[in-house]
Amino acid sequence: MFERDISRRAAFLSLAIMLVHVFAACYLLGSASLAFAAGEHPIMEAIQKSNRGFGVLHRCDGDATSYKFTVDMQEYAKDALAIVSGYGSQKLPAPDCGKRNLRDGVIRIGGHWGIDIWAPKGTPVISAHDGEVSISEFSSQVGNRIKIKSELFWVIYWRLDKRLVSVGDKVRRGDIIGTVGATGSVDYGRNPHLHFQTHEAWAAESNPHPYWIKSDPNLVLAAAFGDETKEKARVTLFRPDGVYNIADGDHRVLTYPIPGLKDMPHFLKKLEELERKR
Repeated sequence: MFERDISRRAAFLSLAIMLVHVFAACYLLGSASLAFAAGEHPIMEAIQKSNRGFGVLHRCDGDATSYKFTVDMQEYAKDALAIVSGYGSQKLPAPDCGKRNLRDGVIRIGGHWGIDIWAPKGTPVISAHDGEVSISEFSSQVGNRIKIKSELFWVIYWRLDKRLVSVGDKVRRGDIIGTVGATGSVDYGRNPHLHFQTHEAWAAESNPHPYWIKSDPNLVLAAAFGDETKEKARVTLFRPDGVYNIADGDHRVLTYPIPGLKDMPHFLKKLEELERKR
């Protein structure tokens, strides 16, 4: 009888300890979720503390960029992280306007054949379209870089901190391919950012703004021939629950390569899961 009581007490004690562990785990998970939702993730905090704003395309005084169309970030990209240097810009990213690009003792302020999107180091970078990875490597000049090609486009991502895809990988729009960094010969303060560059297949660099999915359809011709137009380039965020229908032969296939603030927690969690599996 005495031994039976001891066995019962031991069983009850084991059960109690197990329940304590379960409740503790649930509490910690719940706290983590609440903290994440409250913006306490380091990247969320850094984004929310930034003075660069959302849905903004910064311009520098004397910026040589001359769009022949309006670039709108407020209709479909209101919570997008800011573009800090535009296509064709002769200046360096705001708020670093006016700093010199010094190399080998020579000041060079050349053309900028892409756009720079500010984001904290470690922010997820997502594929702007469906395609196949043709380059995933480190370059001393442009840092960690990825090129994704399709029949219509080659899309290039520079300055990455991490590359999470390999040559030959097939990716879909919205897949995480890497993280924002400041790698390569970044000589204007080493501010983390994504350099995003597009080429029409087998062609030279192209301004990415006419190719957002929601841009007006005549902008490709407007950009090619320099026609003045009131039509808009509508920067288009990728939404996890969005539907993106591409008409056959339509070159408007791109979505923004950085998640918007609204969807950032979703992608940060996906990034954590992806890195755990690697």
